[in-house]
Amino acid sequence: MDVQYFGEEYYNTKILVRAGVPPGAIHVLEPPILNTADEIVAIKAALNAAQAHTVIIVTTKPHTRRVRTLWRRLTHGDSRAIVRAALQDPFDPDHWWRTTSDALDVVREVLGLMNAWAGLPLGYS
Repeated sequence: MDVQYFGEEYYNTKILVRAGVPPGAIHVLEPPILNTADEIVAIKAALNAAQAHTVIIVTTKPHTRRVRTLWRRLTHGDSRAIVRAALQDPFDPDHWWRTTSDALDVVREVLGLMNAWAGLPLGYS
């Protein structure tokens, strides 16, 4: 169809700017992120480079607990992550079993948490 895809970071940046975030405050991290653990390692490296100690991570509602758990495990507690869910995330924690997508989110997060609690024997999730 000859439609160019610029990548997730391009569209996320556009959304953030549209929501009022100054372009200079947006930093796309390297290397490309494949999973949550990669993201945490990249964020921690960026914090170290900036000599900063705190970051705000916005994620999906069901993903917040696993992000916090992986942050503590992978950064050894030497920096702080404030983890918040996106306000418009449609996940319904009170009725997660009612939709397939919410149920799959819960299963994925439970398995990921079990892996993190066990010391990441299956690698990063």
